[in-house]
Amino acid sequence: MILLWLALASCSCRRTGPAAPVEDAPAVEQVQPAGLVVAGRFVDGRWGFSVPVPEGWVARPGRDDGSIRLTLVHEASGSWLEVWAFSGAADGFRPRSGCRWTFVDRARYRDRGGAEALSVGSCTPLQPDGALVQGWLIPGPGATAQVELHLPEGALAEGRRAAEPVLRDLRFEPGLAD
Repeated sequence: MILLWLALASCSCRRTGPAAPVEDAPAVEQVQPAGLVVAGRFVDGRWGFSVPVPEGWVARPGRDDGSIRLTLVHEASGSWLEVWAFSGAADGFRPRSGCRWTFVDRARYRDRGGAEALSVGSCTPLQPDGALVQGWLIPGPGATAQVELHLPEGALAEGRRAAEPVLRDLRFEPGLAD
């Protein structure tokens, strides 16, 4: 009997007091995406443009409250394409850290297939192993899209070839904007 009493007295299963109250988990901020991929196209409802998402590319929408609207990653080449959007007309490329816009031109370029002049540029990396950035400023009604193709070392031709369908077919569409 004494052994039973000692065993029960030393049991760690005894209650030591009331259970601590369970706190509610902190609210998680709901981040709205900049757009959706619908039928193989990224559609941005705020700025009214759409971009094809070809096979071999992965679409990563940005935040609706941000300037970067979409990042497309080409897995085979390691290249990526960023689409930024800004209100109004742009008078030049936005600065980038890690590279300098060393070439900028404004003319009618065949790769877009349009009659309007647009600005193109190359941002040369400050580090020898940095990605070369090719850029296009594409005007739309009330906004400008800055498209940047990031080409890692050794992927210049493959990345550019893969990006051609995207660059040719980014378009502003009436009725898409809020």
